[in-house]
Amino acid sequence: MRRVAASIVRRRERGLALVLVLWVITLMMVMLAAFSYALRTETRLTMHARDSAESRAVAEAAVHYAAALLLSDPAGERVARDGTPLEWSFAEHVVTLTIQGENGLVSLNGASSQALEQVLIAAGVDAGEIPRLLDVIADWRDADDLVRPLGAEAADYPALGYPAGPKDGDFQAVQELLQVPGITPEIYRGLAPLVTVNTSMGGVDPRFVDARVLGALSGDAAGIEAFMQARQANPNFNPLTVLQLPFFQFTTPQSFRVVAEVAMQNGRRAYMASIQLRPGQEPPLQVMSWDENWVSDAFWGYLD
Repeated sequence: MRRVAASIVRRRERGLALVLVLWVITLMMVMLAAFSYALRTETRLTMHARDSAESRAVAEAAVHYAAALLLSDPAGERVARDGTPLEWSFAEHVVTLTIQGENGLVSLNGASSQALEQVLIAAGVDAGEIPRLLDVIADWRDADDLVRPLGAEAADYPALGYPAGPKDGDFQAVQELLQVPGITPEIYRGLAPLVTVNTSMGGVDPRFVDARVLGALSGDAAGIEAFMQARQANPNFNPLTVLQLPFFQFTTPQSFRVVAEVAMQNGRRAYMASIQLRPGQEPPLQVMSWDENWVSDAFWGYLD
């Protein structure tokens, strides 16, 4: 009888030991999986940080290259300043580079309501929302506390879900549009490439305007195509003989938008710099704004 009882006890002990071993193995597998996941995450973060630093360095080099091109061609005879893309290779990377005089863009601070309405339409805003957005933008920009019929001032912002009120001053960066009630990321995506804060012009200079801005300001597709062809053939042509647009205004560019799209192994990354040239000074350019998350087609494709 005692032998039977001892045998039962030993079997129970062996069963318990087996259960403990299985638990230990399971715990070790869980720990190994967690360690492996943490290692993969850290590796991805390290690679992302490395790629970000590398692409930024290439983009900064591209901006200085663009400035050198502009400084070497003050009359604009060889270097396109209307957003025409060019390719440049640097440090084994291919960069798609565009240079555009910012007076070829629509000014957030100086454009007429009609011009702003046109670019909002081009950005995909519903026609019924445009009057409200125009009033909200105007209230965000003006210095008074008077609320336009469809606008918003500081007292209205908390109810709209915005902790900070309007700036009550000019836009200093295109990204500030995201602080305006009603400007969603989708609207911003369509609007940012068309506008600037570095001019106070009421119109756009036809020598530097690109097809996207023309498309926003004019519904005449055939006229736009003829305009682009005529300008390419002769940059000094009279634009009014090809395209009748009330927004045309001739000025001397004071700043340039340089967009550098850097090809990386895992996609393309876009950077934007607004620069002013300072011939004969050190340094020969001043970077007025820098955006590492520029809303070019390449950038949004990279995110998607």
